[in-house]
Amino acid sequence: MSVQILAGLPNLSTPLFMLLELDEPLLQRLYQLEPDPRPEALFADTELGAHVEQGPWLIQLTPDSPLLSAYRQAPEQWPGVLLSSGRPVDELLAHLRAMLVVQFEGERKGILRYYDPHVASYLFAATEAVITWLGPIEQLFWHGATWADRSENISHWRSLRSESTNHGAPPKGRLILDRMQIAALERQQLEAFAYECWQEHSQAEFNQILGYLQQGLASGFDDEKSLGAYLEARLTYPQHLSHPQIASGQVQFRLQQLQSWLEATPATTESQG
Repeated sequence: MSVQILAGLPNLSTPLFMLLELDEPLLQRLYQLEPDPRPEALFADTELGAHVEQGPWLIQLTPDSPLLSAYRQAPEQWPGVLLSSGRPVDELLAHLRAMLVVQFEGERKGILRYYDPHVASYLFAATEAVITWLGPIEQLFWHGATWADRSENISHWRSLRSESTNHGAPPKGRLILDRMQIAALERQQLEAFAYECWQEHSQAEFNQILGYLQQGLASGFDDEKSLGAYLEARLTYPQHLSHPQIASGQVQFRLQQLQSWLEATPATTESQG
């Protein structure tokens, strides 16, 4: 089953948990709203154990929890995901921890922040093996958007439901990202960078900046510093919709080539339509 867009967070009765990162003010609010949250550090007992305080916490919600009401009314103040699961907490924790460090492109591995609503909006929309990824989670909820949607002030409640009641044991070994998931996460990273740049350049459109960044990557500017410099050059001369292929060489030399062409070349034959 694919991610569903919801009109709102429905009434839920199964055992509920929140998975989110907590700073001190949010932790104080948590205990005001949920007297017995029984927080479990997700990074504990994993290879990320040295960074427990930087990771998310699993919070158990009591029936009719005021925290759930607060989350429903102002989800942006609780940046995380909501889980429903009738399985034992230890089983749920084991699965959530197994999802933290994933494998991709052979032997490469990386930390997967699937509990971030922005990441979830990309990752789970590209996930076909739902049963494998959800495991003991019956349903996953979050309020979020892609960065492109956020640039237009669009966000939704989203849900992903498991189609199986046979959850089995936690995965042996690492979960492996498939090509669709990798592409979705790469898109998330690029659009997050585009959104950050867009906030600094309010005179430009988000899609314009995203297009420039895509052209920069295609031209071989594939690290944040050089891609940022490429973007600045393109934004300075927005009348150019494209540019010739840039000769190989050191990054600074290639950027200077681009700058010289943009400065010297009229754009009278190019159409903005």
